[in-house]
Amino acid sequence: MLPDAPDAAPEEPADAPAAPAGAAPPPAADRRRPGPLSLAVRGVVAVVVVAAGAAGAWALVATMPVIDLAPVEAVATPVIVFDPSPQPVARPWSGYGTAEALTAADVPARVTATVASLGEGVRDGAAVGAGQTLVTLERADFEDEVTRLESLAADADAQLRELDSREARLDEQAGLLEEDLDLQTRELERVSRLEGRSVATGQDVDRARSQVLAARSALSAMRQSRESIPTRREALTATAAALEAQLRVARRNLGRTTIKSPIRGYLQSLDVEAGEAVSPGQRVARVVDPAVVEVPLKLPAGARRGVRVGDPVELRSSWDLREREGGAPAEGENPAWTGKILRINPTDDAQTRTLTVYVVLDQADTPAAERLAPGLFVAGTVTAGEPTPRVVVPRRSLRRGRVQLVGPDAEGRPRVRSVPVSVDFHLRARLPGTGLPDDQWAVLDAPLPAGERVVLTANASLLDGQAVDPRDAAARGER
Repeated sequence: MLPDAPDAAPEEPADAPAAPAGAAPPPAADRRRPGPLSLAVRGVVAVVVVAAGAAGAWALVATMPVIDLAPVEAVATPVIVFDPSPQPVARPWSGYGTAEALTAADVPARVTATVASLGEGVRDGAAVGAGQTLVTLERADFEDEVTRLESLAADADAQLRELDSREARLDEQAGLLEEDLDLQTRELERVSRLEGRSVATGQDVDRARSQVLAARSALSAMRQSRESIPTRREALTATAAALEAQLRVARRNLGRTTIKSPIRGYLQSLDVEAGEAVSPGQRVARVVDPAVVEVPLKLPAGARRGVRVGDPVELRSSWDLREREGGAPAEGENPAWTGKILRINPTDDAQTRTLTVYVVLDQADTPAAERLAPGLFVAGTVTAGEPTPRVVVPRRSLRRGRVQLVGPDAEGRPRVRSVPVSVDFHLRARLPGTGLPDDQWAVLDAPLPAGERVVLTANASLLDGQAVDPRDAAARGER
């Protein structure tokens, strides 16, 4: 490696006087050091800046306002408080369900046919009466089937009547043959006696015996024909009964070509059109009667120990945003309906851990515009049991499971302290007895200490033992 090159000497100014020949150059350190005058100027500037800063600081301190400070013990923070006296409340249980019309009918087709026409004025949403024609199917094939079976049934009836007549004739003929057999038998006996007297020959006896045998054979054949009559009658009777049954079915099928509404109500949907083929079991329309609505309401499984048949239930269509944020709904924005529990499912749903109660709402006297519509998803609140006095505090008074109480200290001065509380359940309701506008409450398991009041809105800046100036919320109309 080559040795490092020495630092290049700074270039001399172009107009600098040339150094005398043979004179040595001045040292580099002498060329970079400031002169005495430069050092003096810098020192003076620094002194002036420090003096100006000190003067400004002294001016600020001199003009600062003087504040009179009071001892911490003498300062009382104003707070809004209320008296937590017991209020009559009942345990609410909330759940959800879908309203269903208690009286509803899915109207099916019961024969295979083609839709010939729709009933007059039959449209979705139309009011229909019980027995009103909804759909008419083509009838020709069913009419022909009825005619065919009527003919077969008439033929079977004719055969039965002819069989009765033949039975009577056979009975009459059998009677004649019995008389003839009796005559022939007596004739054989007479000829046999004559033969013994040698008046008649053996040929005469054989001839008489032959006639007796012929009479017996004719009578036996006649009786055999007579005995077959009951069996033939039973067969014809069974055939006639079968034809009669087929005829009844055919007539019912003919009647089923006219599909009628089984109930009075409103046509929720009409599922077919003219010219469309339908088959047995296919739904052609649905009719509902919204006069009585039932809501299968799913509640928490723990509600079983409290709810009873007959408990009132408040139903709402939905909760608006202000309710979800803890506010009350505006009047008229969220209608409510009141019903009662009609029955309770004896089993719980293991997957959802819910109990189903069935709420019935009678709307027969309610205007149509104010009714709870079937199919609407609703929220329901069940008021279980009778109201009992309980200690309640607004939910805004709670902070981390504690409430702040205001009571006198040993010297009688109001001071704040926080205590833990156990909440039994939360309540959404107006409680006029408290004098507060809140509708969100916490119902406590145990009463609070007597003689102390609760800070209306929990405040993290209030410390235990701090002196406060309590001001009654009800008297101030606090909101």
